[in-house]
Amino acid sequence: MKRALVAIGVDKTGGLPILKAAADGANKIATWACSQGFDSTLLTDKLAPVTLADVTASIYKMVNKRIYDQLVVYFSGHGLLKGPNYEVWLLSGVPVN
Repeated sequence: MKRALVAIGVDKTGGLPILKAAADGANKIATWACSQGFDSTLLTDKLAPVTLADVTASIYKMVNKRIYDQLVVYFSGHGLLKGPNYEVWLLSGVPVN
């Protein structure tokens, strides 16, 4: 089975407290996934903001290859649970984007 992972870690978003381990956690998950045979993409705000376009492009790239049996998307950072099965990830551009 061919597997892929997109790991996203956002420490800083909007006016919320800066997290200390979201980006590092995503990096650790990506490293672990590689050791398990996953093809991995890592998106963190360590060097640049993480945008919805980055996330969409990374997922599209994996899906468009049409070679994976499983795609895991991992998010670490601030978020909102608006209702059952309605989770919102807060990326770097919140609240403007």
